[in-house]
Amino acid sequence: MWVATAVLMMFAGDAAAKISARALVQTKKVSVGQQFMFSVTIEGTHAARVKSLDLPDGITQLHSSQQSSTSIINGAKSISLDISYILRADVEGKFRLGPATIIAGGKQYRTNTVSIEVTAKKASASTGKPRTVQEYAEENLRIKLQTSKKEYYLGEPIVVSGAFETNLNQNQLRQLSLSYKLDLRQDIFIKKHSEQNQIREIYYALKPGTYRIGPIRLQGSMSVQSGRSRSRFNNHFGGFDDFFGRREPFNIYSNTIDLIIKPLPVDGRPDNFSDAVGEFTFEAKLLRDKTRVGEGLEIEITVDGQGNLQSMKPPLFKADQNFDFYPPEEVSSSDKPLGGRKIFRLKAVPKKEDLVELPEITFSYFSPDKGEYVTLRKGPFPIEVLASDALLADGDNRARPELVAVDRPRTDIFGARRFVSDIQTPAAVYFKTPLVVGLQLAPLVLILGSVFYIRYQRRLSE
Repeated sequence: MWVATAVLMMFAGDAAAKISARALVQTKKVSVGQQFMFSVTIEGTHAARVKSLDLPDGITQLHSSQQSSTSIINGAKSISLDISYILRADVEGKFRLGPATIIAGGKQYRTNTVSIEVTAKKASASTGKPRTVQEYAEENLRIKLQTSKKEYYLGEPIVVSGAFETNLNQNQLRQLSLSYKLDLRQDIFIKKHSEQNQIREIYYALKPGTYRIGPIRLQGSMSVQSGRSRSRFNNHFGGFDDFFGRREPFNIYSNTIDLIIKPLPVDGRPDNFSDAVGEFTFEAKLLRDKTRVGEGLEIEITVDGQGNLQSMKPPLFKADQNFDFYPPEEVSSSDKPLGGRKIFRLKAVPKKEDLVELPEITFSYFSPDKGEYVTLRKGPFPIEVLASDALLADGDNRARPELVAVDRPRTDIFGARRFVSDIQTPAAVYFKTPLVVGLQLAPLVLILGSVFYIRYQRRLSE
């Protein structure tokens, strides 16, 4: 039974159209842990929204939805907007819900409050009175939305999980056809990973700000039996043995969480910041320490850790006038739910001989735990650079091969021609022989001959 608590009459300026709002609650008395619906109906406009809804401690908002409608009765047109909230009572007591702040016609309005009483949780003793599927699910299933903290930095991994509590055994759970959906803004959060057998997802925020995530909506259905008497459990979980049974859906909602996404600080940001946010290690290994002027040295760099590596910029050498540095190449990448590993190779080419070291290479990231930027350094690396015409010993001899002129036959490479028609290849000469030309024209001759022969036969018959 729905209880209408009040009607608030509102006029938008001098407009003739009347706007009214009604606050309704599904029932005035609920028990601890029970979900119930609170609704605001706005008549006279579709262009309205609830800016905020004041709820006391002990009442949790789980989910909201809205629906607009238009009707014409005796030529009179009426429009309305229904905004429904799924709430849950968490503690005993008497509470007032609202007011709801409404924006309509460019103006702000406040509705009345609604009274509700929350009693102790109902005992599970059998009374013989059948319960609804939704009531049975609320008594035996509960889910709680969790995050490790309430404040995150932009680009920091956000682990969202659902703690599932139930009074049912595994056989009973298998009959519920459970699935879940997390209510979360797709334009703000991007999913990186999702577990298969549990409610656990990892996200990254794209914009700083304060955002509400959740609730988790746990969906399922129960088999409701008809006819013969059964135990209380079997009245809802009949399984497949009752041909005439039907399944009724239910929804269980978790709590919501307000997350604060903080921008990365500007102060102290290094020039070579890699855009990596997390906790990382950094290794650099010189693959060869001897070379000649103009030939490259390769350095292998490994970045490993917990955090977002997908958009990470690779480490770079500190600028040095004695070397030319080439863009790094990613040679390996492995992804993990909360991090991963990337391996790069960088090339440095010495400009002159007698250089004794390669400059240091740095990697900078932001550490959410410390709340500051961290710069890791490797090097400088000892090297030996010889003249460009020197020979390298011990297997490092990579003398440049001399260029040798090769006189290729004219059948391989043709001389330059001014026009395409001037090019004469063996194939072109072959196709100009009388035999090949005759074979190409033979089908045309046969077709023409057949046409003339048919016409000649028709004339004879006439």
